[in-house]
Amino acid sequence: MSKIKGKLSFFLLLLFLMAMPERMHGKPAVHEKNSADSILTTNTFIRFVEEGEEISISEEEFFDQAGRVVFSVNDYHLPPNAPLLKQLEQDVLPVVNREGYVLSRIFVRGAASPEGKYERNKLLSEKRAQSLVDFVTSRLTMPVGEDNCSIDIDFEDYRSLCVFLSRAGDPAYEYVKSLCDKYLPKNNTKALKAALRKAQGGRLWRHLLADYFPNLRTARIIFVFRRVQPVVEQPVVETPVVVGAPKELETSAKYEDLIVTRRIIETQNVPRHGQLLLRNNLLYDATLSPNLGTEFGLNEKWGLGVNVGFNAWDIDKSTNKKWRHLLVSPMARYYHNFKRDTLAIAGHTHDRGSTLDYTVATRRFNYVEMNAIYSHYNVGNTKIPFGLYDAVKDRRLQGDLFALGAKYGYGWILSRDWRLEAEAGMAIGYAWFKEYDCDHCGTYYGNGDRIFLLPQLGINVVYIINL
Repeated sequence: MSKIKGKLSFFLLLLFLMAMPERMHGKPAVHEKNSADSILTTNTFIRFVEEGEEISISEEEFFDQAGRVVFSVNDYHLPPNAPLLKQLEQDVLPVVNREGYVLSRIFVRGAASPEGKYERNKLLSEKRAQSLVDFVTSRLTMPVGEDNCSIDIDFEDYRSLCVFLSRAGDPAYEYVKSLCDKYLPKNNTKALKAALRKAQGGRLWRHLLADYFPNLRTARIIFVFRRVQPVVEQPVVETPVVVGAPKELETSAKYEDLIVTRRIIETQNVPRHGQLLLRNNLLYDATLSPNLGTEFGLNEKWGLGVNVGFNAWDIDKSTNKKWRHLLVSPMARYYHNFKRDTLAIAGHTHDRGSTLDYTVATRRFNYVEMNAIYSHYNVGNTKIPFGLYDAVKDRRLQGDLFALGAKYGYGWILSRDWRLEAEAGMAIGYAWFKEYDCDHCGTYYGNGDRIFLLPQLGINVVYIINL
């Protein structure tokens, strides 16, 4: 009897070991990959293609399968409780980042309902699409740019309106469709809108406005991914040292088949129309002068703004040492060469048969700034660095100055909302002033003026607000 029990125990132990996940033997569990695939493929707005397979999505497929965010009227800000956004942030994008799928393409379409002015609807459609793109790119670890992201715009979405009417069996469908067929081929949306407003004494327009237009204020998206092919084991070779790679890749010889790729793509992340930037110069702060700069993005290359700084107190009252001033500096910036560098490293481990993936992403940009400077100042008994403007060491100057200058800057994106910038430049200006002795109510020596050079240095911390 004990022998039978022993054999039975051995048999059960063998079954248990055979049923254990493969990762117990140094290999990733296959069912986890299948589980990740199932999380994604249950969503109709996610597709997978094979290497080299053509990507084709019909209008009907896009209408039925795309993930959709519905916006409030006359608004392009993403609604915080939109179901699609929660699904992307909590389920879909974490799986995509973890499993290392390759992004083949993102299709995004922004749309607006027909009421309101055409120009405003065009702007709403563009901004709704861009808002959804920004949401996705800020949460994906892989690069997204013009090579793998397509943005389409329906300025006034009559196409979806007809589909909604048809599928609802609405009696107005045939009439609305006939008007669309008449005017849209000529791109005469103004006449189409006027005809819809007049139809049935305005009753049709009110019906569409209440029952259908809210569902036209959307941004929709479809993702197309390609699965990463498994790494084929090769003979062990010496692992090269890769700058920026994880420490274990630099020091361990167990990684072979090291693949190193570097991609540089243009991105339209900043500046952008509708963004407000708040900027503080830390070097200016060091002179005990609070300062704040603002900049409004005009498009992908240009921004306009103004910087303001002041100092309203004496540094040392006993010696009348002061650096009082008010400075206002309007500026224009041209952004050049805004790029994202991605270093992707994949290595195959010989001892465990698994893969190591590592990505280093840094985003950087440079710019040229043209600025004008006006300042009212009351400066005295102050030593300015580098021997500049020796006159204020033993005199008090009170007056005004005006200057024109230029700066070159280099910046880094720290996060979605923060940047760091370093800049240097020079300004040439004209100053006029009254000259006094440094003492309180000191002797008046007369008026003066001069042409001067003003170095411009800055280390800026920038906060971005999407309006």
